[in-house]
Amino acid sequence: MKYSVKKEEKGTVISLKGNLFESDSLKNPVQETLDGGEKNVVIDMSEVKYMNSFGVMALITSLTSAKKVGAAFRIARINKKVGSILIITKLKYVFKIFETIDEALNYPDY
Repeated sequence: MKYSVKKEEKGTVISLKGNLFESDSLKNPVQETLDGGEKNVVIDMSEVKYMNSFGVMALITSLTSAKKVGAAFRIARINKKVGSILIITKLKYVFKIFETIDEALNYPDY
């Protein structure tokens, strides 16, 4: 799993690329972003081809970390495979999921 972090005016976007198969691949960049004081984190999953249960756990852990510091945690641009996993696990009701990065950055709940 590769990632890039981009600071935007209204938050930080962490773009993931590849398969999300281990929790540390997401946990580390999210924690570093939160430690830097960011209160609006968006995970761009447009280039995530697939994720397993460890990937699901990484998303849950990241959401929990964000909530602990009063930050917003959002997911943007998921594909059908990843979306189906979130539907099957009923996590689509837990996460705030957006079609675009701009929608996620501009959602006013933090």
